[in-house]
Amino acid sequence: MKIVVAGGDGYIGWPLSLKLAKNYPNAKIIIIDNGLKRRLIEKQSTESITPILSLENRVKEANAEVSFKNLSFRDIDVSSEELAKFMALERPNIFYHLAQIPSAPYSMANVNGAVHTLVNNEVGNTRLAWAVRKYCPECHIIKLGSFGEYFADELDVAEGYFCPEYKGKKSTVPVPYPRRADDVYHITKINDSNILAMATSQWNLKVTEIMQATIFGIGTEETLLKESLYNRFDCDSNFGTVVNRFVAQAILKKELTIYGTGKQRTGLMYLRDAIESLVSLVDLDSKFGEHKIINHVSEKDFCINEIADVVINCANKYGIKIVAKHGDNPRSENVLEKKKYSIESSYAKSITPIETAITEMIQLADRYKDRISPEFVRVGKTWF
Repeated sequence: MKIVVAGGDGYIGWPLSLKLAKNYPNAKIIIIDNGLKRRLIEKQSTESITPILSLENRVKEANAEVSFKNLSFRDIDVSSEELAKFMALERPNIFYHLAQIPSAPYSMANVNGAVHTLVNNEVGNTRLAWAVRKYCPECHIIKLGSFGEYFADELDVAEGYFCPEYKGKKSTVPVPYPRRADDVYHITKINDSNILAMATSQWNLKVTEIMQATIFGIGTEETLLKESLYNRFDCDSNFGTVVNRFVAQAILKKELTIYGTGKQRTGLMYLRDAIESLVSLVDLDSKFGEHKIINHVSEKDFCINEIADVVINCANKYGIKIVAKHGDNPRSENVLEKKKYSIESSYAKSITPIETAITEMIQLADRYKDRISPEFVRVGKTWF
């Protein structure tokens, strides 16, 4: 069996690659990555809190361990013609597609960031669909989407598809749950979903799309095995998710900067839980011609204020006294009340208590506090 992880050098991709290599020792695990995220982070003069090696040296260190000797990598840009050549040569059984620019702020900073996000994300996704169709139509595409694609207002959120009802009439054919985005990054995710839906209905491909909630955490059992295998941990306004940023601010004993009212609601998932769940998809009973959607979320009911409260409480127990600060609003978010809706989710395999997860993050981040510059956690640029 051949399993490809595109974007395997990334925050989710690296621990996913190691876990796959460990769980499927007889499979060939191939990372493809061109180092784009590393270059973007270097250009903005930030870095991972945890020290990380180059991808080449990461893989060498992994190969030195018995559990990961089946891991390799190729330097490939998924938005280039090289992807099709790779697929024609390797013809993988499973393709995890995580090779996208994962930043709404970057996509909204200026026209160059917007165009770069559009080209990398949408062209890469489209090239993948065409390459699978031509060279390995039996390959199972597992694509990392985003829960941020959904129009999550006061409607309960279905898992991908539902039968809409309007003026007393109800559709007998399931259609995608309403999508809406206020940034270019999430628009690319919506368009990716449309391309993949077409690929299943028109070409009979096998696609599972993960509507991923906000991920937080530092590492997994595999990445924490030794420092040379550490996962990256970003806390900046472009590539650091909100919980990661709050933990870094706590370590610096700075106020937790809450954007807007803090009543914005978000789904959460601990990195370790997300990786366990993603790996289990190798054995998913998926069907050709089916665009299967999984809402990947374990903590479903937090708003930003509540997340800050948990971080503050965990930090206090660790001996760090901090408070939250309201007022900054670079995204012009004006949510007056926390939205009330339920989320349909059938595939979260395990749930680590959020307090346990954040305490683990604080303990490890504290070891590398000298690597955290106050500039890393500054408020992001305004979106206009």
